[in-house]
Amino acid sequence: MDTFTENVLEAPDGELVCWCAGVSAKDIRDAVKNGARTLQDIRAATGACSKGDCKNNNPRGRCCSVEIAQFLPREESGKAPNALLPRYL
Repeated sequence: MDTFTENVLEAPDGELVCWCAGVSAKDIRDAVKNGARTLQDIRAATGACSKGDCKNNNPRGRCCSVEIAQFLPREESGKAPNALLPRYL
């Protein structure tokens, strides 16, 4: 099994966040820097969370959408806006 940083927000740029589509932490950070504000924005920009098999491939044992949502900008409430997590979580 591949190694990973437990807190995905501390992951080095080259570490995978979406294991199915091969999307790295840097790819996600870049998408957010370029205006991504929802999971669907990140999906459109990177292809992350589009193959639906990260729950099986991700060594964290969960869908990558949970990881990706952590990168999204926070509202005043502290919650990610409109993260739109998939139903298969």
